[in-house]
Amino acid sequence: MPNENERFNDIKINRGKLGSISLYEITKDELNILERGSPSSTYLNFSIGLLSIGISFFISIFSTKIDDMKVYVIFWTTALVTTIAGIVLFVVWKQANKATENVIQRIKNRLNSEQVTTTAVLPTSAQQVESSE
Repeated sequence: MPNENERFNDIKINRGKLGSISLYEITKDELNILERGSPSSTYLNFSIGLLSIGISFFISIFSTKIDDMKVYVIFWTTALVTTIAGIVLFVVWKQANKATENVIQRIKNRLNSEQVTTTAVLPTSAQQVESSE
């Protein structure tokens, strides 16, 4: 069986050294909030789509003459419902996005507000191989 050093002699390892690493501890509740953060982008996508449809119908209403009253009412109803739904979804997206940003900011502020604990420098992988002999 080959020695540990013999196994790693053929592999070239390039390492970019970091000056320091900051670790942020999070609670399970904060992790759940971050996991749920993705549906907020769906709200924004639907909001943009509905607002586009509403604006298109408003442009159609004001730029053409609609003689049939039934079609006119349908256009107005569609324009109003889609525009209002788009605005509501935009507000919901803004609130959901704000909650996620608040959690992220609270986690980042822990490093500034709490006393920073410095630990010893861990040995590099080459040093670990040598010390395990």
